[in-house]
Amino acid sequence: MDLDPHEKNSCSLPDDWLPKCFKVATKNDTHLTGFVSNEEELQEVLESHSRAFSTTFAKWCGDKNKKARANRKRRLLWKSEDFPGNIPIIINNRSIYTCQYGKKYTKSKESLEPGKKKRNRRSIKVDCPAKLAVRHITRYDTFKVTEKVSRIDKETTMSLLDEHITKGDVSGCPTIHMKLPLPGAHENHNVSMKNEFVRNVHPAVRIQFEESMAQPRVKTPLIPYFIGVDCGTGSVRAALVSSNGIVVNTDVEPITVWNPKEDYYEQSSEEIWKACCKVIKAVCAGVSTDEIHGVGFDATCSLVVLDADFQPVSVAESGENEKNIIMWMDHRAKTQTDLINKTKHSVLSFVGGTMSVEMQPPKLLWLKENLSEERWKKAAHFFDLADFLTWKASGSLTRSLCTLVCKWTFQADRENKLNWDDSFWNEIGLAELTEDNHSKIGSLVQLPGQLIGEGLTKESAEAIGLKEGTAVATSLIDAHAGGVGMLGADVTDNELPCEKQPITQRLALILGTSSCHMAVSESPLLVPGVWGPYYSAMVPGLWLNEGGQSITGKLIDHMIETHPAHQELIKMAETKGKSIYNCMVDLLGKIVKENALKDAAYLTNDIHIWPDHHGNRSPLADPSLKGMISGLGLGTSLQNLAVLYIATIQALAFGTKHILETMAAAKHSINTLFACGGLSKNPLFLQIHADVMGMPIALPQEKESVLIGSAILGACAAGYYENMQDAMETMSHVGGVVRPNKKLSEYYKKKYQVFRSMVGHQLEYRKIMNS
Repeated sequence: MDLDPHEKNSCSLPDDWLPKCFKVATKNDTHLTGFVSNEEELQEVLESHSRAFSTTFAKWCGDKNKKARANRKRRLLWKSEDFPGNIPIIINNRSIYTCQYGKKYTKSKESLEPGKKKRNRRSIKVDCPAKLAVRHITRYDTFKVTEKVSRIDKETTMSLLDEHITKGDVSGCPTIHMKLPLPGAHENHNVSMKNEFVRNVHPAVRIQFEESMAQPRVKTPLIPYFIGVDCGTGSVRAALVSSNGIVVNTDVEPITVWNPKEDYYEQSSEEIWKACCKVIKAVCAGVSTDEIHGVGFDATCSLVVLDADFQPVSVAESGENEKNIIMWMDHRAKTQTDLINKTKHSVLSFVGGTMSVEMQPPKLLWLKENLSEERWKKAAHFFDLADFLTWKASGSLTRSLCTLVCKWTFQADRENKLNWDDSFWNEIGLAELTEDNHSKIGSLVQLPGQLIGEGLTKESAEAIGLKEGTAVATSLIDAHAGGVGMLGADVTDNELPCEKQPITQRLALILGTSSCHMAVSESPLLVPGVWGPYYSAMVPGLWLNEGGQSITGKLIDHMIETHPAHQELIKMAETKGKSIYNCMVDLLGKIVKENALKDAAYLTNDIHIWPDHHGNRSPLADPSLKGMISGLGLGTSLQNLAVLYIATIQALAFGTKHILETMAAAKHSINTLFACGGLSKNPLFLQIHADVMGMPIALPQEKESVLIGSAILGACAAGYYENMQDAMETMSHVGGVVRPNKKLSEYYKKKYQVFRSMVGHQLEYRKIMNS
């Protein structure tokens, strides 16, 4: 019996691999269609599909030489084989993903007319035609038409709906439609559930298959994978990522944060390294070590202290050795920060004119002034946490230009002048750090993504389960890894103002416990209160400016958890089976309806918040600023909490607007935002930021952009890409866009005016009380 190698896959597969969030619409032998509600559910379905069928898909951007089409007129559809039910819809954008089996190539087509030249065209995928489609649509269920209605009546209904949409007095339901290929859609390669043998196969076929498998086979090229490791505030995460940026597997391990008193936050480097080993082993399970070519690390900008034998030195007042890290958000060194800023040293011009309490020099000075003399002399190595991880992996003491330039005042420029300014350390009383060619803080420095040392040492390779010598990349700070993981994405066909423009017109928002605002430029731009410009600190060859907010996600949690209705909200979430944030959105919708408002934004007309409960990082660079709330009443209800929730998000958005305005005044030209991190999964947070900024927000296809950024480092260190920007464009993809509601611009303009006034009032109060 002969088997046709080009025969399509055919087998009956169960749907138990589908996440519950996927609502099935149609199914046949080749495709499954259905709907999900949001980007988080979309990513869950895509990851489940990839794992279930062991296939890899990548976004097809079409022919890049083809001129972009003019903006299409909005088109209402009410009947389609993909969208049954006669419900009017608008397709906002669509993405096509092609199976990555086989390679692209160009083939010629002969002209039909004699004397004419051949017409070249590029094949999308010649070896497998399977495609996965994602369409972001808006449904208008209240305008559903029935089969019995005449075509004229249907068109009348559609015209009426179109008028309502134009006027803005009707809103649809955003939904994501997916068309998922099943094994029957693939050709020329085997696809099946978890690579199991097809069920109910004829015995003769099975015998032939088993005999063929026993014959010597030609070794096929292995898929190159890279590992990204992210050490965040409360956990360590890892991802196994393919060469085109598809996350194959992830794992997470919590880590301890000690908070002995206000403004003091400490961790253990030994615990963190053990967590790194655990998550790397987990994501690599079942994958050949020959397929893993590189590892990249990122981490928070926390300070690690070791002795001459590389053993922990305690930074805690209690003296416990395991507590050898001062965390990034630790603000114990406020006095030392003020002392450093009073020097007005020239290096401060590269940190926005003012040293932040979250940088390393104030923390080092605090250690010298507060540790016992014995403990201070014992300290022989000071690392940024990301550099500590690359040392553990490679045995190399080489530091990253990213960490040293951004947090330690190291100097770098286009002429490759790399140096410490010893006069700075001498002036602030830390001259001992310049001894022995700065061995305590870093003598060797490399660009992010460069191969560090000789790769994994034998000891570290055994600890994490990879091959000795596997490439290890020079590290990044976690926020910068997020920027690398999404800022260079190909935005073709997403109708974004940054399309076909340099990445200098994009700003990365890394949204988590705190937030970072990353923008790059061709030349150095000095922005008051904004860190930088740092040369090659994130993208080699470009200058980086970095704004930020000390607390974002942490502030939202604080506002919820300290409200009297917090426990009631938790019970509601448990009853409804929803997150507390989705419950909050439901509450806001109910209040809007009861008050006949056009948008929930108007609920905060009389309540205003200044969100600097943990000081201002940018653009005022004042850690002593406090949070403010104007407009409080006696309310303690869930509705009151919901209004405070949206007011807090608005305040954080105004803080971002303040940063962007300051950057624009320094000649940054930003027109598109890119968002990642935990808060990028919150639709309300994103929509408010888009509305306040008046800019679209692009969301990455892979929700873990920080891990993608670290994996990009690993790919660069392994030599898989010629440069980082090539890797960024290939391994990061746009998965969705949040567009601003321009009808709210006047309202937000007024609230922003109040926002800017509030800090002036606070400073005036301080002046009065200190007089």
